[in-house]
Amino acid sequence: MASAGIFYSLMVLSLLAPIVLYIVSYMGAVQTQGEQMTVKFEGIELANYADSIALDVPRVLDIASKRAIIAVIDYADTNGRGVNDSESELKHLVLYNNFTTGSDAPIMLNSSFANWIRSTELIGWDHGFISNITVRNLKINYSDPFTLNFTIELQANITDRMGDMKLFRIYNATTLVPIEGFTDPLYPLNTRGLVERTIRRANSTIFGPAAVSDMINNSWYANNSDAPSFLERLQGCTDPYDGSPYRDPYPSHNCTGKYPGMGIESFVYLPELLSRLCTPTPGFGSVCPPDIVKPNASMVDHVYFNITDYTDLTKYTPGCNVTGVTLGTNDWFKMDNLHNNTYIVELYGCP
Repeated sequence: MASAGIFYSLMVLSLLAPIVLYIVSYMGAVQTQGEQMTVKFEGIELANYADSIALDVPRVLDIASKRAIIAVIDYADTNGRGVNDSESELKHLVLYNNFTTGSDAPIMLNSSFANWIRSTELIGWDHGFISNITVRNLKINYSDPFTLNFTIELQANITDRMGDMKLFRIYNATTLVPIEGFTDPLYPLNTRGLVERTIRRANSTIFGPAAVSDMINNSWYANNSDAPSFLERLQGCTDPYDGSPYRDPYPSHNCTGKYPGMGIESFVYLPELLSRLCTPTPGFGSVCPPDIVKPNASMVDHVYFNITDYTDLTKYTPGCNVTGVTLGTNDWFKMDNLHNNTYIVELYGCP
């Protein structure tokens, strides 16, 4: 009987063995499939995280670059002088949300790439990723005299916390920022902050007296290679380059023609300066600050603002009357004899 029991036990074991092996094999397969599904899911999530960075970069660049320009304009208005190097300051603001001196720019709060990188890396951590995002390069140049081009390059190293998956990507983004609509800092800088001028591009080439009249009345800007560019205006420059016929009152501000051909200029509207800066005085008429209100000067803005003493002809470029420019009954508008050929007008009554 004992031998029969052993025999039946062996038979049962032999029947159960395949079932046990099947169950073990099935469980192993299910576990492997589950691990594969987990890896696949994490891989998809990692790819989505990397793609979200690609979507964010141009948006951050667009917001940060526009706010940085406003910050530099506000700096000039608040401090009464332009920045030393507008390109360096704009880059620092875009990347770190403050000026190179360390002073804050409130408008850049939570808008710089440093802020975005910290936030993005924290989001990655919450999803199980260790990310290291760094800026490789940031460039600012011109697309045309009225459009700045901001270009950035970043790199991202991303791994999961177990170190099983790794991803390395380079991100490039470009944003075009029209300068139309921004304040020209030369006006508040040179009028004690009392006169502002918004940059508006002339809608046609300015040639002849009628077009010059339109440019004056509409406060338009035109391109002129002899004028300071927008970035140079942020520095307070009135002289765009060494050797220019116009002298630079801020020689330390790098006004050396770094952006050839990108200069812009407008015409000062003298009646506005008279109304804002002159004080009616009984018995004396209106008393005006002579360093700001200069009726004998050329009204080309950077020429006008470059004058330090309008009573001394050796210290400024005098203005002449312009034939055919109609601005009512007052013939206050004047132009220097270096610009009449630019705008194809005839001058008379020159000093």
